[in-house]
Amino acid sequence: MVEKHPGLKLPLLTNRAGEKRTILPEEPFVQILDPATGTATFLVEVIDVIHRTLVAKWNQQRFTEAQQRAAWNDYVPKHLLPRLYGYELMMAPYSIAHMKIGLKLGETGYRFQSDERTRVYLTNSLEPPAEEMQQQRIAELSVALAHEAKAVNDVKRDKRFTVVIGNPPYSKISSNLTPEMRATVERYRYLDGERIKERGALQFEINLQDDYVKFFRFCEECVNASNNGIFGVITNNGYLSTPTLRGMRDSLLETFRSIWVVDLHGHLAKGEVGPDGGQEGNVFDILQGVALFLGLCRSPKASDAEIFHAERYGSRSAKYDFLQTNHRQSTVFKQLAPSPPFYLFMRHDSDLAREWQDFIGLPQLFPRNSAGIITARDALVIDESKETLARRLQRFSQATGTESAIYADFGFSESKRFDLREAQAELQRLRSFSEPIRKLLHRPFDERFIFFHPSVVWSLSRPMAEQMVGGENLALVATRQVTRSQFEHVFVSRHMIEIKACSHDRNTQLFPLFLYAAESELRLGPSAESTVNLNENVLLAIARGIGLKLQLGSRVVGKEDELTPLRVFNYTYAVLNCPSYRGRYFEFLRSDYPRIPLPSGATLFRALADLGGELVSLHLLESARLQTANTSFVGSASAEVEKVTYSRDTVWFDKGQTSGFRGVPQDVWNFHIGGYRVCQKWLKDRKGRRLSKGQMNRYERIVAAVHETIRIMREVDAVIDQHGGWPAAFVAGPLIVEPSAGVAGTTEGLPMPGEEDRPLPFA
Repeated sequence: MVEKHPGLKLPLLTNRAGEKRTILPEEPFVQILDPATGTATFLVEVIDVIHRTLVAKWNQQRFTEAQQRAAWNDYVPKHLLPRLYGYELMMAPYSIAHMKIGLKLGETGYRFQSDERTRVYLTNSLEPPAEEMQQQRIAELSVALAHEAKAVNDVKRDKRFTVVIGNPPYSKISSNLTPEMRATVERYRYLDGERIKERGALQFEINLQDDYVKFFRFCEECVNASNNGIFGVITNNGYLSTPTLRGMRDSLLETFRSIWVVDLHGHLAKGEVGPDGGQEGNVFDILQGVALFLGLCRSPKASDAEIFHAERYGSRSAKYDFLQTNHRQSTVFKQLAPSPPFYLFMRHDSDLAREWQDFIGLPQLFPRNSAGIITARDALVIDESKETLARRLQRFSQATGTESAIYADFGFSESKRFDLREAQAELQRLRSFSEPIRKLLHRPFDERFIFFHPSVVWSLSRPMAEQMVGGENLALVATRQVTRSQFEHVFVSRHMIEIKACSHDRNTQLFPLFLYAAESELRLGPSAESTVNLNENVLLAIARGIGLKLQLGSRVVGKEDELTPLRVFNYTYAVLNCPSYRGRYFEFLRSDYPRIPLPSGATLFRALADLGGELVSLHLLESARLQTANTSFVGSASAEVEKVTYSRDTVWFDKGQTSGFRGVPQDVWNFHIGGYRVCQKWLKDRKGRRLSKGQMNRYERIVAAVHETIRIMREVDAVIDQHGGWPAAFVAGPLIVEPSAGVAGTTEGLPMPGEEDRPLPFA
């Protein structure tokens, strides 16, 4: 047999003369495996289902209790135990699994004979059969373990399974990283026969090496090796739409004839909410959303699988009720038509999907980009005051005492990638503690200072971050994927950004408009040599399509008949802030980078670019419209920020609701960017402090900026409607764009906070 793709190799069953058979003719066709059996919960349920089915059958045949007991005791050793298998890595659950299966069989009236065993083995499913030398070493340690290893080796080498079930482990930072285990997911590196070239190589590898992905591939190959079978699991639901797992979805479509998916949602770590805004519950005591997967593999198979999708939102109890009272036949599924390049296992409109794919993705439009900065030490290296920050780092460099005491004093935790004493030694060699300090966009409208020095801030995104030094550049800020019920994850910055600058739960990506000649030079300014970070093929297509002169060297908006980089930037920003765009394409925005349609004419382009320019100016707090504010401060100027609430058109920040900002409309108070309620978040982040006059003035300007933003977003919609609406106002059909090289060391999709301190398994 020659496999289409490299990876896990299991020989297919065969009836060819002279070839070794892996299943004897007298063996039952149904062979059941739980590859991560734990305490055998699934296998015990299998026994219960089989016993109930046979009892119902025997009752119809009017068997007496004695006859049923005899029939069951005859059935178990001949037909049940020989087809029931489980693998478990840990000794404790392995032992409990044997005990639970024994107890379950005892409850059903079965009595074990002395020479029988439950076929649950102590092994790692992802490990290949041990070689003879390995078995000898095991035998030297323990005869019992050697016997177990020999038994499971025979099973792994020769047994084929037609039913694979269970709940595989989820572990993003996997321990199963031997070359053989990595090769398990090799097929998932391919899409439509071509190796995937993922720009975010680090996140691509992290997602592929998650243990549940490895188990998925292992189980897929188990039933594939038998040519016929059923694969059913409840597992992490990330594979349904995660862009980096599109090769996995492609493989599943190739392997199975029919697939049924029930997305149970409940991704509490991302703050997922239902379509009605209601709170989500998870069926397990975990933060990761889950889904049921059922795949039917049957040979011969002529085409990709039919795939059916259902989903359940709501509380845990509501989901339990649904699962306990429904089965596949009673569940209402909608058939999907997954299409390239992502083959999403979620509901979407196929016509909209074609529209979406005709647009230009942000990484295509801005070829050089990277994730924001992860510090893991915000309390140490970020502050609103440059002087306070410099003094803190100087004090930190000289701090003595135990490491735990120093960590506690400066408000951060021990990290495996951070050597405290080495960092202090590097800092002590600095001539100035002010020189490494840079401006940083921390959250929407919230600019702070960061001590941007490698001794205390580890960042693969340093080259892109340094493009934003000096405040003269301009960058789009956006995310890939959203978990909220609406898209609102876009902003702008003149400075480097923190990883959560525009999303409360996803990594934020920085797309600079200009690139300076020397990325390592930190003293950049308006006179520094720069190039445009926009795809020239796209710019040419726009310019030719709408009859404008392309001016790549311009750093200003330009004349009416010119297409300049800044005008393209502003046009893009208007589209991303368009309410109808956000609603129409939300199902794609929640699982992909935003994509930008090309304008059908110069009038539309100029109108949207003008509105986008106003939004950019507002969000940078540079607009002249912010000179006058409709908001007024009430109460004591010396009041401390205690609790941020809203009532009577006023944002209060003290518990007694005596001090706050009056004249804030309800829609302004409720306005979100990246999951943050802007008018609340900015104040909450200053809890325990008194606002200075400058801070009060800035807050009033933020309120005014949000108020104007809401107005302009409506204007963007109106302009598009005047030109024919979606999609008529834009160019139909795909634009062929030459692929652009990604950033070396791009950090798109770095581990989430809490994970960044763990050692990367791919270093």
